[in-house]
Amino acid sequence: MLLIRNVYEGIICKFNIGFEMNIDEKSLDQKLVKVKLVSGDSIIGTVQLNAKLAKYPNTLPLLLYQKADEFKKRLKAFSGKQFVAVSLEIAEEFFEYIPLDIIEKCEIVETEVHTIRTVTENGKELGFKDLEGKFRKGAKPGHINVSYKIPGDTKLIQIGDIPIKNGVLEIKLPVVFISYAREDEKIVKKLANKLNTYGIATWLDKKNLLPGDDWELKVEEAIEKADFFLIFLSRATEQKIGYKNRELKLALKQQSYRPRGKVFIVPILLDECTPPYDLREFNWLKLSDDKELRSLAKMIAPSSVKVKLSQEKS
Repeated sequence: MLLIRNVYEGIICKFNIGFEMNIDEKSLDQKLVKVKLVSGDSIIGTVQLNAKLAKYPNTLPLLLYQKADEFKKRLKAFSGKQFVAVSLEIAEEFFEYIPLDIIEKCEIVETEVHTIRTVTENGKELGFKDLEGKFRKGAKPGHINVSYKIPGDTKLIQIGDIPIKNGVLEIKLPVVFISYAREDEKIVKKLANKLNTYGIATWLDKKNLLPGDDWELKVEEAIEKADFFLIFLSRATEQKIGYKNRELKLALKQQSYRPRGKVFIVPILLDECTPPYDLREFNWLKLSDDKELRSLAKMIAPSSVKVKLSQEKS
């Protein structure tokens, strides 16, 4: 029988039998690791150096990730006891004893998050302080399942499992800069709110600019960070928007930095108006109903939302 310490994360044997290996075993003990074999296969489990058995010399003992929950259930009857007796049969059932000579490398699988970072799809820092979300253990080891709400919206957006890297959970949100004229403010705000329900963060001057902000600097920073630049036109405002418009000029500059064919500027017609000459090379989108709004969302929403929209019937 093996006497093992009853702990939440795996097990520790009461006695210690050392062995030689080419990796720093002490730094891996009781850590969840991904063991890559020379064959190319991988095994995930918790290293338990003290669970070494004499019949398996020169091996790395792992409590298999897939069997960890079942093993804890077996130990449940011994709750409150510091040590419990485990038969060799049970040890061999739940532990994998991996020969050291078939191990190519071991990588620690991170399980703790100390920082949540919000960035745009293109990796620019957002720093949302009021992002609401739900965070659960992911289906994959070292991942967190994430759902979030766009600030000011009520709909929870499921984006799936995100890997933990160096203790950081990086959440990517698609961000669009919205350029419009005051005459179209009411309808544009309504459309922006609908985009929020698809998990798309929107930047509008009246919503994002604060008293005392340097308007030109903040607008330039927002356009530079944005994943998309949506410019809204209507008959009432078409004469007011052209290449001399500062926002459009900055957007055209950002477009020039992106790979050819990469969509950034999306001109949107709110009614039957004439597109300005400066945007003649861009494909236009007319938004007259929710169907066309969904088409826009399919292009700029998070991947999980795009998949869901593509599965919906037209």
